[in-house]
Amino acid sequence: MQNLLKKLVIAFGVAVVLSFILLGSGLLYLNSRYALDLIEARINRKINGEISIQQHRLAIFQGSLELENCILKGAAARQLAGFKFLRVQWSWKKFLDRTILLNTIIIKEPWVKVKINKKGNLDLAEALQAITPQPKKTEKAVSKENPWNIIIDDLKLSSGSFYATSAPNSMQAKLRGINLSGNVNFLLRQGELFLKINRTKIDTPRVTPLLQKIWLKAKFDKNRLAPFSFNACLGTTCFSLKGTIGSIFSMPELDLIAEISGGDLAEIQKNLHLPTNFSGQAIMQGVLKGTLENPAGTLQLDYSGGKLGDFPVGKAVANLALDNRLLSVRRFNVAIAGGKIDLAGQIDLKTAMVAQDQKLFKFSNLFLDLNKIACQFDLKAENLQADRLLRRKDLKGECQIAAKLSGSLQQPNANLLIKAHNFSFALNDHQIKIDGDLNFNLNGFYNLKTKDFKAALLFQDTDPGVYLAAAGLKELSGRLTGKIEATGNADQLDGIKAKVDLSDIKLFLKNKPLLNSNSFKANYQNKTFSISQGKFFLLKNGWLTLSGAGKLQGSLAFSLDGLIPLKAAYFFIKEPEELEGNLHISATLRGLLPQPEISAAIGLENVGMLIPVIEQQLGNINGTILLTPGQLEIKKAITGQMDEGRFELTGSLGLEKWQPQKADFLLTAHKIPLEVPDLLDLVFNTSLSIKGTKDNQEIKGDVILLDGTYYKDVKLNLLQGISQKKRKVKPPFQNYDQSIFNNLKLDIALKSRSPFKVDNNLAKLSLTPDLHLAGTVKRPLISGRARVDSGKIIYRKKNFIVRKGVVDFVNPYKLVLELDILSEVNIRTWKIYLKVSGTPEDLLLTLRSDPPEEDEDVLSLLLFGKTSQELIEDKGNVSKSTQQLLAELIEGILGEDIKKIAGIDILEVETTDGVEEEEFDPERVEVTVGKKLSRRLTVKYAVESKNDELNQKAISEYQFFDQIFVNGFQDDRGNYGGGLILRIEFR
Repeated sequence: MQNLLKKLVIAFGVAVVLSFILLGSGLLYLNSRYALDLIEARINRKINGEISIQQHRLAIFQGSLELENCILKGAAARQLAGFKFLRVQWSWKKFLDRTILLNTIIIKEPWVKVKINKKGNLDLAEALQAITPQPKKTEKAVSKENPWNIIIDDLKLSSGSFYATSAPNSMQAKLRGINLSGNVNFLLRQGELFLKINRTKIDTPRVTPLLQKIWLKAKFDKNRLAPFSFNACLGTTCFSLKGTIGSIFSMPELDLIAEISGGDLAEIQKNLHLPTNFSGQAIMQGVLKGTLENPAGTLQLDYSGGKLGDFPVGKAVANLALDNRLLSVRRFNVAIAGGKIDLAGQIDLKTAMVAQDQKLFKFSNLFLDLNKIACQFDLKAENLQADRLLRRKDLKGECQIAAKLSGSLQQPNANLLIKAHNFSFALNDHQIKIDGDLNFNLNGFYNLKTKDFKAALLFQDTDPGVYLAAAGLKELSGRLTGKIEATGNADQLDGIKAKVDLSDIKLFLKNKPLLNSNSFKANYQNKTFSISQGKFFLLKNGWLTLSGAGKLQGSLAFSLDGLIPLKAAYFFIKEPEELEGNLHISATLRGLLPQPEISAAIGLENVGMLIPVIEQQLGNINGTILLTPGQLEIKKAITGQMDEGRFELTGSLGLEKWQPQKADFLLTAHKIPLEVPDLLDLVFNTSLSIKGTKDNQEIKGDVILLDGTYYKDVKLNLLQGISQKKRKVKPPFQNYDQSIFNNLKLDIALKSRSPFKVDNNLAKLSLTPDLHLAGTVKRPLISGRARVDSGKIIYRKKNFIVRKGVVDFVNPYKLVLELDILSEVNIRTWKIYLKVSGTPEDLLLTLRSDPPEEDEDVLSLLLFGKTSQELIEDKGNVSKSTQQLLAELIEGILGEDIKKIAGIDILEVETTDGVEEEEFDPERVEVTVGKKLSRRLTVKYAVESKNDELNQKAISEYQFFDQIFVNGFQDDRGNYGGGLILRIEFR
């Protein structure tokens, strides 16, 4: 029996040990990388995206799970969401009570990057979507007696970010610094939430608001939010909303207070990048109570005055109230244009709140029918100054407005009377009447019900300058005499009659005659419009005649003939004085209105113009162009001059529905000069053909350089970048989208009859180019070589003679040039070689000498004419200090450049040399700068560094006679003195 009991105990012990071993092994396995990979693989087989987790830690008995660096990827391995760290802690004790208790949830640095494509699909949703849709499970009855509950005691999210891009509306949103904390009990529907966002930026095609200090606080209990508060700031302007919201899941009951403080409209306009200017301070306070179906509240708005849309506005006050679906404007006053506007009334929404799904706005289960909104308003405006109202100083007088508005959009009723100087506008019994003097006589009426109208405008030597200036043509003025009449019905265009009869038209540009006509008559009746007389005179010798007739839905027959001086091109070019010559035009318009047929002959007569930027003159341009519906043809070759050079253009362009189809042009030029200011001068011949269809065009030919000089000065620092790259990163290619040139290919040979010269501060060279221009106009490619025949490179008064030099364009796929230039200079018994090689983006400069010397000795020879060993002083074999070497470099070699850049006249650098032995300091340096204020008076400022002390001295010097000077000084230690100087120069 004892043996049996002993065996049972041993077996039980072994079982317990094996259980602990298996349990421990299971826990180790769950925390292994293999288990994590298996879990990732199972999840990724279920969704379209891919989830990866860098590390995890699971403690089952402690109720803890930690994940690090979790990332969700979508299509094309694009990262969509993730977080840096996640910790979840739970309690097993509540599990028996059918409660999932999450003691702590901590999420650090979560981020989300989503895109909405043109179809409106969200890439994040597509990544999480199941690959195979799961069949819908039949719902089982859930026991309501003891349901499962989820409780989160402490939720913390920190340093989150959210990025969203929407392709349909070209909008981007960036939220940074997202912090969230709170707790929740789902069964009891209780919880607290605190959300804070440090920075929010939304980019749209029109505005870019940058919101800050965004936070939301809410406490949730059953179906009530109390308290609730929200705050957001745009610059110094802040919006706040606080209060309570009850009965959320049935009929929400509101008790909210809204406020806008610090409302700087100029700052809002700047932050939103609005094109219209706003200024002034505005504050708002509002109260909203009741249900959404029948809310009640008040709104108070105060505006300090400023500009609204560039229009000056004075102080404004508004007070509105909403009660029982009746919106009352208790007070609305605004000071404007030297007067004031008062508005009072109400809007009745009772009959407009209906349950019809096709209406525009929905509130709860009600809809707002805009057509049934009833209103009643009284408007009064007094003492409005015309010049300030219309912002024109030449207008005088006051304007008074009185109006009563009532009814709805379906059945409006209004009485309106506007009175100004010799002008009145009245609306009464659905009929508008206008009568007055607006610098011309105007009278007419329009019936809002029948839509009948009649209007007459009478001009009697009228100056239209006011209206031309309002249209932005301030430099134009004129005189009009005649009348314009129109009668008919707005719904019956066939019955409209209109007549224009102007007996005198004069137009002036800067008070100089531009256009005039003695008669212009036009009529419209029975769908037919015609111009019986229309002749205009332009400047001194120009003229235009226009005549013809046509129907709105029928044939057209118009003709235009004339001679147009190009100096009359004011409407197209703001500086017409740079144009000269005339255009002869003879054109006809035939066919039907939707697709009329235009034929024209345009002659160029001694046309000339100044080319911008290079400021060279094109002149004596003559030729004839014929335009038909199917072709643009240069009938007579277009010839002209560019300074002393001449050019000629011939050819044609096929058209189909006025779109270019097939081109065939030839451009030849002889001795054309090209002068780019401060850069280069060229003289060249060329013969280029332009041929092809709209999908495949080509420019082919030769450009022969007759003479050329590049003379722009360049700056090169030989001390910087020797044997180093000049630019580490190549700038990106600028891809300009000019579709008209997308298919225009190039096949041009660039040759030279004489060497191309470089003559500037750095070099005097002669080059012979042999290049070929290919590719497209949008992306040109150059191949070939430019050889340096002879020349020299000048640096610091030393001439480097070029022994070999080429510039190669070696890449057939992109515009890349490689330089290989070798030059030399003799310094005493040494030859210094300077080699420049590589591309401009990765330029390499190297120096060497013969006989060979170290790099520092080569530089020393170039700068001082001595090696570094020779710079050691003979006396005592003491090396010169860094300060002394720099002083010699500044004063001897760089001094003139420094004086020129700094704008000073005197620069002296003195070292230990020349001082008394008892004052000897190997580190001593004294720098003196000075400026000649006049021919005799000079001021100087000296700084001396000696024995680790700094001494500053101000000096003034006056010249009495040619060789006699008197000076005085004072230093920063209080010492002062002066002296008489006799200065004799020996030459």
